[in-house]
Amino acid sequence: MSNPESRIFREMEENTRRENEQKAQLFERAAAHNTPTLEDFRADENSRQINADERYVERTKERFNNEENSYHAKAFEHIFQLNVAQGRWLNNPEDDSYRAEAIPVTEYDDFRNRIDIASTVHIPGEHSDSGEDEEYTFGIDLTTSADEATIRKKILYASNDPDFDGPVGFSQLRYYRNHAGQIGKKPLIPRYCIGVNRDSVDDVLTNTNIQNGHIRSRKPDYLQQFKVLHEMAVQNELFEGPLYTKEDDGTISEEEEQALRGIEQLDRVYLDERERIAKLLPKWTTEGAIDKNGNFNLDRIAQNIITNDEDRTFATILSVTERLSLDAFADPDQLKIEARRYGRRQSGETDRNLGHSAIRNIHAEGVN
Repeated sequence: MSNPESRIFREMEENTRRENEQKAQLFERAAAHNTPTLEDFRADENSRQINADERYVERTKERFNNEENSYHAKAFEHIFQLNVAQGRWLNNPEDDSYRAEAIPVTEYDDFRNRIDIASTVHIPGEHSDSGEDEEYTFGIDLTTSADEATIRKKILYASNDPDFDGPVGFSQLRYYRNHAGQIGKKPLIPRYCIGVNRDSVDDVLTNTNIQNGHIRSRKPDYLQQFKVLHEMAVQNELFEGPLYTKEDDGTISEEEEQALRGIEQLDRVYLDERERIAKLLPKWTTEGAIDKNGNFNLDRIAQNIITNDEDRTFATILSVTERLSLDAFADPDQLKIEARRYGRRQSGETDRNLGHSAIRNIHAEGVN
């Protein structure tokens, strides 16, 4: 490529990056209007608890160091929420057998419970096993990192709350509010580490129009949607393993059993959604992944994406999850021990950063 051509190409890339960063900023401002504050829960929650949690948020903000130093991760967070809210993701328009709503989370649950965003999947009674309307909430921690150690920690270390003792892969929402205005707590919900690389985020942003305050995609991005669903599905398998072991041993608690039944239902949704989307994916993704009866091999589709799409974030999340699943099979307790080790390390870093006098006050409420 000649120098003039190289310069033109670099200028086009830089212009695209600037436009996408501006779009990401607009996403951020739009999302801010829907983000609940702790004050929204004061009428339904103990005021002393609200005050303590507000102080926790302010202290945490002062020392918060976000590993994602570009606009991409936050933009992907808003892309996920927008697509769920507009019915393009986690929604089956063919038979309305499931639908999802995006649940914005407070800064408290973002910092304390490591949940960037949440979603509640609704299954109407005519499509549920119980014959009753059912709903299942999950949390998400988003990343564009391809660092194995970072992703391993994100998957295992699901809450900064020192009093929370949930199974591996589960967290909680202290402040939950849905679109109908219902307020409450979600004490044990699956929490996934999902992500795509920065180029994938830029592709989605480039394909997004923002006009007169309205945000719309020019066309659905089924490829990124499949990646996210597949990441959640394989992590579900990881999270289920230790719970099935406890169920077989007769040591599973009632709360854990309910959580297990919940992710089994989410498994079905993720399977149905991936199979629906597979029909709409680019042809190269399904090469060799369709049997003679027209059924899709979803793992083969994922492998085709890894081979051809150069998304190292997606590939790393899947490979780390696979290794963690092998570790869990060998010793179901080991992953929880590792997750606790992350928590102790986090606590130690807080001690060093804030000093002993501040520590005594923070430990009364728990540290981030």
